[in-house]
Amino acid sequence: MPTGRKVPRCREKGFKTSLFKQYQRRQSEVDKQIKEAFLLGVSTRSVSRVIEPLLDDRVSAQTVSNICKSLSKEVEKFHRHLFEDDYIYLVLDGIVVKIKTGLGVKKKIFLCAYGIKPDGHKEFLDFRLARSESETQWEGFLNTLFHRGLEGKNLKLIAVDGCLGLLKALETVYPFVPIQRCWVHKLRNVAARL
Repeated sequence: MPTGRKVPRCREKGFKTSLFKQYQRRQSEVDKQIKEAFLLGVSTRSVSRVIEPLLDDRVSAQTVSNICKSLSKEVEKFHRHLFEDDYIYLVLDGIVVKIKTGLGVKKKIFLCAYGIKPDGHKEFLDFRLARSESETQWEGFLNTLFHRGLEGKNLKLIAVDGCLGLLKALETVYPFVPIQRCWVHKLRNVAARL
């Protein structure tokens, strides 16, 4: 897929453009925009229609699909990276997300973990797609964090949403860390009963 720009060619070796790497057909910023559109739920065919006026050239749905395949590698790398055990607070939550499928919109549960360091720096640690917020699902997720380095030696507090499965899993994986119910979740529950 060209970019609408012609790269000058020389018979003599020696000329190199700084705009593109060798064999690169688009600037990396274009690939980034394609990935972001795809992550926002735009179909591969629609992404190609949106990008076409910007590039002054056509991008096939297959090209969009190939570019987006690299997202899987990035996510796998994210799920494997090791942690330094220097977090003092851990925030755990199950988040329900609506996902478009060929059969309509389905609700999916993601187990999420955020860490806070002594300097106040917040970091999204990991997530996992789960069937439910059961003790088994949470325990598997927490054990993965533990084995990647988050042993909890410096944890002062774990904030949770009050899910019973999560509370049971924490008794197994991080039994000596104090647990606090998240006030946002608590207030939402109270407001729902008024």
